[in-house]
Amino acid sequence: MHSHDTLDAWITGYLRDHAPRARSLIVTLFGDTVMPYCDRIWLGNLIALMAPFGVNERLVRTSVSRLSEAGWLTSQREGRRSYYTLGSAGRRRFRHAYDRVYRPPEAWRGGWSIVFAPKALPPEDRARLRQELEWEGFASSASGVFLRPADDLEAAGDVIGGLGLAAQAVTFDARTTPGVAPEALSKLVAGAWSLDPAIEAYRGFNAQMADLPALIKPGAGLKDQHAFVVQTLMIDAFRWATLRDPQLPAALLPADWPGHQARALCHELYRQLYMHTRRHLAATTQDSINLSTIPTLISSRFDGL
Repeated sequence: MHSHDTLDAWITGYLRDHAPRARSLIVTLFGDTVMPYCDRIWLGNLIALMAPFGVNERLVRTSVSRLSEAGWLTSQREGRRSYYTLGSAGRRRFRHAYDRVYRPPEAWRGGWSIVFAPKALPPEDRARLRQELEWEGFASSASGVFLRPADDLEAAGDVIGGLGLAAQAVTFDARTTPGVAPEALSKLVAGAWSLDPAIEAYRGFNAQMADLPALIKPGAGLKDQHAFVVQTLMIDAFRWATLRDPQLPAALLPADWPGHQARALCHELYRQLYMHTRRHLAATTQDSINLSTIPTLISSRFDGL
């Protein structure tokens, strides 16, 4: 991993070695920066915001078109201008991604969320259910049975309802029996969830962001555009790492879990960046963004900024 002397060098190196896909950056941009301040954005402003990442106008137009086809975005036409906002699929994804990225995990009280998919469920519905549940941190313990250590059924209910399977799939709320040996739980976790992808992703994130605390510290002369670029790249990378994380309670994780360091680092950097980012958003979009107040959706991130 290279050491960088300036923020310019870090940004150049990151975009060269770890350039995210345009569609991923746009999704991150909407969720992290745009939606807390304005419900929609003009395509011309989105093109301007994406320019510092080396994403040209043609690629932005192609990306938003494909995101719209997938239900992530919806467009509104006003005269000659096209405005974009999150679509139904995008809002649902944003709501769950928000919890993964910005909210620290709650203390686990021993509850389990269990979903049972009957054998009569069509294969295509079963596959969709499995994919969505795995994205929420569920694991398959047996054919048609999915479980997740959680003290509520909200995530399971959202998935089942969103897929239109409320009349087929069944949810159960269970508790860990008092006196269960920790070794038994460890074996259950090791057999049901693969933690290696998340470990690799978090270690990669920690290494990629290691130079940033020194480069953006107070007094470093941080520019608003640089802060916006770094914050967007950082949240995009952290978001992708959390997607590989089954979000198990701390009690079920290895003692040296790299996700703890990654979240603490992300929180530290975000506190230094977000005020600069909002100023860059206001200057670039020239929309009526009130800089005198900070939306709760921003101030509550990482358990408080």
